[in-house]
Amino acid sequence: MNLHLCIGLTDKLGSDNFELYVCTPEWLNKAIWEPRWGRHLLIVREYDLLLIEEFIRSYIEKCDGQDWNAIVAKLARMFAWEFEDYQA
Repeated sequence: MNLHLCIGLTDKLGSDNFELYVCTPEWLNKAIWEPRWGRHLLIVREYDLLLIEEFIRSYIEKCDGQDWNAIVAKLARMFAWEFEDYQA
């Protein structure tokens, strides 16, 4: 399952886009035939959307920082950020 997350500051307009892949060990066993990296991947026992949402929200709430860039650096550890590797 691919999740699209729009995350922003509560006191500011707008948000940035992030993505996260969610899968079960069974899916990994069936779908992956060779070594793969697991970045931006959440492995769950079952596809319980309420539990998955709670788990994701809990992580997001712990991502604090002096500014948006500091917060994004923490978010991007788990979620694929739309501007990752962007160079102006």
